[in-house]
Amino acid sequence: LKKGWTVLSAFPRILHARMRSGNDCPSIGLAVSDAWPDRYQFRRLPYDLALARAGARVVTMAPSRAKHLDRIIANIHGLVLAGGEDIHPDHSGADEGDARSISLERDKFEMMLLDRAARRNIPVLCICRGAQLLAVWAGGRIECRHRDAAHAKGHISTPGRLAWHKVVAHPGSRLHDIFGGKPVFANSFHRYVITDAGRLRVSAVVGENDVEGVELAGERFVVGVQWHPELQAVFSEPNQKLFRALVHASVHEPSNNRSNKV
Repeated sequence: LKKGWTVLSAFPRILHARMRSGNDCPSIGLAVSDAWPDRYQFRRLPYDLALARAGARVVTMAPSRAKHLDRIIANIHGLVLAGGEDIHPDHSGADEGDARSISLERDKFEMMLLDRAARRNIPVLCICRGAQLLAVWAGGRIECRHRDAAHAKGHISTPGRLAWHKVVAHPGSRLHDIFGGKPVFANSFHRYVITDAGRLRVSAVVGENDVEGVELAGERFVVGVQWHPELQAVFSEPNQKLFRALVHASVHEPSNNRSNKV
């Protein structure tokens, strides 16, 4: 009951995060799908709440607005790539028969977002599907593991069972700094795994080789996590810290192509 009230009482804050404007807070672009769960807000709400609690103004970015991409990204200070559809085999290199719901338009749109974010040196947080797309963008690969019984048990939630596991970030990584070296209990819904991180470095692994975190080396904040911290952030301060770290980076990290004044 207490948790339900916490979520309900947050709705005014979510609306405020979308409606407020001006230079009082950083604008974070939230890249979502044009599919109905995103278009009708259902899947966006947890992201909105986590970003609002971190002090950001939320700007939705979807493939249907691709023609306005340059104008929109010129006015954001950070970027979140949300979860959702599988990545199209044309981009992932995965087995085409394993893909379920896909959107080639979304893949192309978010690849362009990552290109422009790199050009403008803005921070990026990529979640679940977003982390996989980030790895592909960085020259890596993903593959489907839904036929692997051990992976399915530990990483693929079903309507009757929520998969959880403990994530411990590698020392020296951004994730390790964000979580203060403490373990984080992560939910899990993913059928695909990152098998090659490309130019990214792996920052967290579960078991022997299940990648849970990736990031770009260097000053710019570019982090991908394989779980859904937005679903836990209102109840879990470690998961909320991911969004606070992104918003902090959007204001304080150096950039040659954007103003730090917000």
